[in-house]
Amino acid sequence: MAAAYHWVDAANISGSISNKTLTAEIGKPAANSAVGKLRFVSGAKRLIPSYECMEIGDIILSGYPKKKNGKDKWHPVRSSQIRQGCDATSCRWTHAMLYVGELHVIESNKPTSLRTGVTLAPLTRDAHSREFLILRYKGEDFPARRDDIARYALMSPYLTPRRYDVRGAMASHFRWRPKGADHSERIFCSEFILECYGVQGPFLVKEFLAVTEGANSFFLPAHLAVDDRFEKIAMRYFELD
Repeated sequence: MAAAYHWVDAANISGSISNKTLTAEIGKPAANSAVGKLRFVSGAKRLIPSYECMEIGDIILSGYPKKKNGKDKWHPVRSSQIRQGCDATSCRWTHAMLYVGELHVIESNKPTSLRTGVTLAPLTRDAHSREFLILRYKGEDFPARRDDIARYALMSPYLTPRRYDVRGAMASHFRWRPKGADHSERIFCSEFILECYGVQGPFLVKEFLAVTEGANSFFLPAHLAVDDRFEKIAMRYFELD
């Protein structure tokens, strides 16, 4: 089976799935939301991430595939991570999301529309243009806490609505945050993930305190990509009939 997108290995395609089967598996509202994002994707074949390989509480990293010449696409977050001294390979991951089930994630997304900040979104929104990497915390106590982490994330937009932290993302480029992070009104993607894990885990607490109480400290997608407390799992896909 040939991959519909050049960055997806054919071995990571589990088979095909119909809209009817998808609806039966994850429910009509979630299926409509997921498939609706693929409506205008060009090409005869469309892939959707496999809900079978993800678990609630997993972190999903995304990044742009390499260009045809083998070079990485320029991205401001990638540039900032390189300036922070992050591993060059991990810098290709430029966004972090928390999987909450039924092909949906909760994320703090950059302001590209009226719905910005911490929101719920279908993972299929970027499936046709981004690579994904699944991170799963290895701790034995994590399975008992994963639902609490997801619940905290899902309630956040309603209890503490916040915008995407553009200034914080820019500050990471210059490594300048002398008073620590103030997440009361704004937060960017990977630091939102850090908050969810630090507050409700409690996991990554040391990193959470460093960001919120320390000077000039940031937590970026590349930091997650190299953290050996997480199992790294290749994303698998279904081909949508």
